[in-house]
Amino acid sequence: MSDQTVDIDEHFKRAVEAQQAGRLKQAIEGYRRVLSVDPSQFTALNNLGMALHAAGRIEEALSCYQRVLEAKDNPLTRNNLGNALRDLGRREEAIQQYHRTLELNADYAEAHSNLGVTLLELGRVSKAVPHLERAVVLKPDAANVHCNLGNARQAQGRIEEAVTLYRKALELIPDYADAHSNLATALTKLGRHDEAMRHYRRAVALRPDLGGAQHQLAQLDPDAVDTATITRLLKNPLLPRGHLRELHFALAEVARAEGDHDRAFDHYVEGNRLKRSTIQFDPAAHDRHIDD
Repeated sequence: MSDQTVDIDEHFKRAVEAQQAGRLKQAIEGYRRVLSVDPSQFTALNNLGMALHAAGRIEEALSCYQRVLEAKDNPLTRNNLGNALRDLGRREEAIQQYHRTLELNADYAEAHSNLGVTLLELGRVSKAVPHLERAVVLKPDAANVHCNLGNARQAQGRIEEAVTLYRKALELIPDYADAHSNLATALTKLGRHDEAMRHYRRAVALRPDLGGAQHQLAQLDPDAVDTATITRLLKNPLLPRGHLRELHFALAEVARAEGDHDRAFDHYVEGNRLKRSTIQFDPAAHDRHIDD
């Protein structure tokens, strides 16, 4: 084994460790070092894409995934490409990539789940459900697949089933913030407001950036909202627009409850601006949605 090979292996190992620990800058630098020595290290290139994606540099991640796929098609990178496209708002393209992933591996649970979630976001509930159900069968010990299927059950109006699925997700991961938030939403629909409040509070304690939970909490109990934390989060350039939008709406609810209508108005305006900026009208997709 040459010294160069040892050097590449060491850089790769350190980059993986940094990525797993959330030290994304260090991970990105490490993968780039590996690739500068050997550009054909496609696992490093795929991992570089994942680290860039996690750092909010999605266009760069997209380029990494495309370069890997040009060399060798594989379900892992194809699924990652779909995730990047979805996060860029290019959901129709993401759906194509998830379908291609499942052509390569029909039992890829993550691809079924991602495809189902994307279809659900587009309102295609009947098409989303079989993929979300399949993900649960393939990976029953993964909390996120139960949570995602719970969201579909909510969309179908099957609220009690959704509650059961969210509770299953929380059995698997008790500190799963999204499951706490979604369970709270379902409980609210069932009129169980005290229990819902407990789960909303737990959700924002675990993840203050969870805009939807902050917004719902502000509507139910404005005094429970940590406005200083939300104000700080609004300065985070990596926070997704959807979370930013809901955080502004949360602050609007708090300001309205305090009688500060000017401040409430400003936050409603900014929230609605962000809401409009995330809506992309696609005539073809609209026609398909109607046909569904």
